[in-house]
Amino acid sequence: LEASRITWGSPVQGSARELLTDPSEGAEEAGQSSKDLPMMLWAELREGVAPSKQVEAALKACGYSAPQIRRAREKMGIRPEKGGMKDSWYWSLPAGFVPRPEWLECVKAAETSPEDDKKRPEDAEDAGAETLTSSAKAASS
Repeated sequence: LEASRITWGSPVQGSARELLTDPSEGAEEAGQSSKDLPMMLWAELREGVAPSKQVEAALKACGYSAPQIRRAREKMGIRPEKGGMKDSWYWSLPAGFVPRPEWLECVKAAETSPEDDKKRPEDAEDAGAETLTSSAKAASS
């Protein structure tokens, strides 16, 4: 005859949510605030349909976790769609999605950044050296 028994340990402190949440999930989400995540997700999808793996990889590279990305995607109404039996999953913004005005300003500022127009002096030197090398090779041929 077999019997089961329970051995009670010491009482634990904390709410049910704290005790039942995966500790690694909290550490993962501490990496990046999700405040800017909707804007970044919109920026990735503003041109139209994009492969979900590509979007997720870009957002994970910015420090966001998979659960953070999933929650933001769901809140924004973005639903994954399968391209076909052998195709990948794709994401797109829902019809009629209107971005916040500050998102538009951020993207506009990033696209017209003066840093993009500046060339580093060492880049110009490298380009000049490559031109000289190419010219020398052509002359020796």
